Amino acid sequence: MNVMLLRSANAVARAMKLCDAMNRNKDKKVRVVRQVRADDVCVGDYVVVMHESYDFMACGFGADGVRVQRVTVLPNCTEAPVRIESVCVPFLMVRSVGGKCSMVDMRRVQLATVSGRFGRAAFAAMGSKRSRKAKKSRKK
Repeated sequence: MNVMLLRSANAVARAMKLCDAMNRNKDKKVRVVRQVRADDVCVGDYVVVMHESYDFMACGFGADGVRVQRVTVLPNCTEAPVRIESVCVPFLMVRSVGGKCSMVDMRRVQLATVSGRFGRAAFAAMGSKRSRKAKKSRKK
């Protein structure tokens, strides 16, 4: 339970940093995310996970027998946007705020694009100092 409280406290702190960064822009325009399909994503886009789908075996007695039941869930905490590095439909290679690369299977998640301005602000506000130092050392 303490771990969940710590995670939620960290998420709140990251969200507050992001809000501060967005408020500094003095831009009053409201931006809305747009859900995208696998063939609509491009390298360099910033995306967030809207919901995830899981398949379970549902066993029942009677005429139904065994069937696959799909369950769609919302993420329990909002993660920072990720930047798309490479596309090979239905898979995406994405880079997180901390610089870590991972694979996303578009058959299991529904993604939404956020504006480039919002994505860059999130990366700037939520990026770790260690990943910034790593970038500087790579440039030299």
